[in-house]
Amino acid sequence: CNFFYQDAQFDITAINVHNLSESDEFLAFGGRLFAMPEHAESVIKVATQSILPTYFAAYAIFVWCITTIYRLRIRV
Repeated sequence: CNFFYQDAQFDITAINVHNLSESDEFLAFGGRLFAMPEHAESVIKVATQSILPTYFAAYAIFVWCITTIYRLRIRV
């Protein structure tokens, strides 16, 4: 997966957030909000290409179901 990668900034953040000592071993992976020259993948790109389309499709189905139920209820 090219979205998550290791970076020194992620290590520093993990040490500060989790109060890790120098003897603790860990791997910190993360992703950037916007693309950078070193990493073309970003959170925005993943959101617009993967998450938002399924989100909108689910709400479209929900709205279709509600309007269908409403129309059937009016006929009765």
